[in-house]
Amino acid sequence: MLLNLISYRLFRLRRLIVLTMLPTVLAFSMVFAQVAQPELLGLGLVACFPLIHVLVYPGQWMETIAVSVASVAMIFAVPHLDFTLPPVMRALWFALFLTLMMVLFCAVIWVICVTMMKGPTRRVTLRSTATSKLAPEVLKEAITLHPGRDDDYVTCYPPDADGLFRAILHLQNIVAAPDQRELEALPDSVHTITDAGEVETDAFLTWKIEKSTETEHHVVFHTGEDRVPGVTIHRFEAFAEGTRVTVMENSQPMPVLVTLGMWLEDYATDYLVCEIERAERAPPISNRNRTLRQFVVDLAWLMKPFIDTDQPQS
Repeated sequence: MLLNLISYRLFRLRRLIVLTMLPTVLAFSMVFAQVAQPELLGLGLVACFPLIHVLVYPGQWMETIAVSVASVAMIFAVPHLDFTLPPVMRALWFALFLTLMMVLFCAVIWVICVTMMKGPTRRVTLRSTATSKLAPEVLKEAITLHPGRDDDYVTCYPPDADGLFRAILHLQNIVAAPDQRELEALPDSVHTITDAGEVETDAFLTWKIEKSTETEHHVVFHTGEDRVPGVTIHRFEAFAEGTRVTVMENSQPMPVLVTLGMWLEDYATDYLVCEIERAERAPPISNRNRTLRQFVVDLAWLMKPFIDTDQPQS
């Protein structure tokens, strides 16, 4: 199971791995070529930090890019550190160095977050294909949006007189349950608390079925605004081992960075694999079907006991 999980993440996130590993490997090669000292071989592990991050925190492309930038800076900086200093001074310099790397890591994420929703937008077409052992009619009922669907990921309500139906998409879990103050800050209408104390955020959308046959299912996304609607088309083809499903989604205009992130993560195919896993009740390996984790959140919870300045009420 673990090998399958690792193999899936390596393949599904291959674009992100290439993008983030190439700078670190080049940086390591340049530094080692100039300063060929055996003790610098440890920087080879630093060059692999983006790969390690992808395997542990899949689906966090902004973090992985930030890890890559910080790793490149670390690789170029380490040969210039003075290792002849006394142990105490060496420890202080090392702590300062790690702090600067974390500041750089957070700064890169902040820049991406600030610029993500800005700049030009474009309408993209996402295509994905996967296979399932289920029959076409069973798979169609399980993974398409239609009134009456109600599962862990989607809740669809009855249609109105115009055929519009409201759908709630339950987004990925936050791995660490927030404390009571953070929980009270979330509106009840946009989150669900699971039995494990985790938080699910909900996205409210309105859809309309434009066409539905035994082999095809077309739904249009409506915003109620003067915008180009999004369209999702499922096509089902029976073959000897089950069903081959192809999904084509014409999105609404999205910022370029959002489109880039979806392409790096191969999001459309991962989403389809997740839906098929749920329909087949198969062990989850898709990134969407795993509990959402973030390195920056784990780091914050690790640091919280040292930085929480709240005093107990007397």
